[in-house]
Amino acid sequence: MELLPILAGLFGVTVDHLLGCTVEMKQQLCAELTEKLEKSAAQKDTDAVLEYLTEIRRNIREYHEYWFWGIYHTLWKYRLSDNTGIMEELRRLTEEVFRLGVPMYRHQITEWMAVMEDEEHLDTFLDDNAADEDNTRTALLLSRYRSRRDDEKHEPLRQFYLWHTIGNLIDAPRNWERLPLDDAERRKWYCETNLSYLNAVNDLCPDEDHIIRGSNTIDLWCQERIHIGLSYAAALAKLGDTEGVFRTLHDVVSLLETVMAIREDEFTLTCHSPALQGLEMSAVFHWMDQEDGLEHRQLCGEIRGWSTWIMPNDYPAHLQHTWYDSVRDDMRFDEILRRMHACIITRPARE
Repeated sequence: MELLPILAGLFGVTVDHLLGCTVEMKQQLCAELTEKLEKSAAQKDTDAVLEYLTEIRRNIREYHEYWFWGIYHTLWKYRLSDNTGIMEELRRLTEEVFRLGVPMYRHQITEWMAVMEDEEHLDTFLDDNAADEDNTRTALLLSRYRSRRDDEKHEPLRQFYLWHTIGNLIDAPRNWERLPLDDAERRKWYCETNLSYLNAVNDLCPDEDHIIRGSNTIDLWCQERIHIGLSYAAALAKLGDTEGVFRTLHDVVSLLETVMAIREDEFTLTCHSPALQGLEMSAVFHWMDQEDGLEHRQLCGEIRGWSTWIMPNDYPAHLQHTWYDSVRDDMRFDEILRRMHACIITRPARE
């Protein structure tokens, strides 16, 4: 197997050609590898994980459409980056993936490696891969287009950069671990501040009943709004504001229902911001395999290689947090859960 890439190069063909692999066979192989890697990682079977990483690296040309950054996410999720052997192989894999030259892979994998890399290798990795804060590709192009007064190219890039910056500012509430769980006041303030950022940039002044949605229409901030809303409701529950909890959760679920009620498989999302009038997010509903053996309908939004996801099957788990214990016996809580589960649309998995 290790000689196949050499033979392919010698004859000027791909390994696929030598083996007679079709696109369908390659996709099936990638899917099987993904499943095996995830299962082995969950079981902390480091030998098996190392074997799969090595296989992917050695046959990298045959996996050029592989969801590479998902490997890094899986290894971090199960904290396998602490294993010396796995990290050594991951560094080799990173070098090979970077040689593929796909920008989306590079910036996402660079972020993951900056998280997982050990202290001994971190400085070297950052020296080799991190762009200077004021000298990134985007910053250089913005300067170029502005100096040349090329508004046709400058404005879309400026809008994307602004959207991306705002997204980073309001990203924190998505993950529970980013703020102390025992500090409900701070979380409440943080969520309210993020909502203020979001509504201000979109020139929205929502009433108390629609603080999460911001308006009666959906926009390209739906994922952020849902995560902020769930985090905000939890803080209110911890602080004993029962009416605020259900007012917030009703607004969150109403937004989710509006999104999942869309019948088109592909559409475009925009926003209300006067500064982002030309920015559009391509939104596509995908059917994704889940552990229950079914395919789940999930929304993926994409702008210039950056993606956001709305995955209804993930949201009920947020309501299991202990901060909601004070409102769990309220009949309205069961109704919120029922509506949330109704947004989980499934179909039998295809063979």
